[in-house]
Amino acid sequence: PTKEKMFRWPIDSPDQSNTLTTPASDIVDFSDTGNCIVVVDNHQNCQWLIDSQRNQKTLLVDGTDKRAFFSKNDKLVFLSPSNRIYEFNQWDKPIADLPDAICQAAVFSADGKYLVRGEEQSKDIIVYSVGQKKDIFQFSINEGTAKRMWLTDDNAHLIVYIESSGNAGVVVLDLAKLNSQANQEFPN
Repeated sequence: PTKEKMFRWPIDSPDQSNTLTTPASDIVDFSDTGNCIVVVDNHQNCQWLIDSQRNQKTLLVDGTDKRAFFSKNDKLVFLSPSNRIYEFNQWDKPIADLPDAICQAAVFSADGKYLVRGEEQSKDIIVYSVGQKKDIFQFSINEGTAKRMWLTDDNAHLIVYIESSGNAGVVVLDLAKLNSQANQEFPN
């Protein structure tokens, strides 16, 4: 995308690639289905949503966010640093509006009920309930700051790529066990 072009190979016909025209960008986020790509234009500093099937771009909400994290099947989108959750293609009103913060890493649970996020300047990982519209627990990763996250389909394990003082690593956490411990220590 730094050269204003991307190539897409559909999984059902990998021999047929198509070229996408994109703004020059250093920040690229892909939707779960691969049908959407979000880039931040290096020149205009705006966030664009690119429909990779039609090769069309539209300003994503107001364009001021820098990252987009998609749920399974692209149903929900979490934008940062505005920290709003939207139902895909329903950009007029967010379904959740959290305090502004720059999130380097975020992931939805497979069922879309939870959002797990890590803020850029913190070692804290926060689990947010989309249905209850509140943070339900948080914990710290002492090894470093979360840069990417993945959650297993059963929501049991959280895989976190971390960076700290120039070093990088991967931590696998038993999320169900952490939740259970949090409930024992802090019942409310």
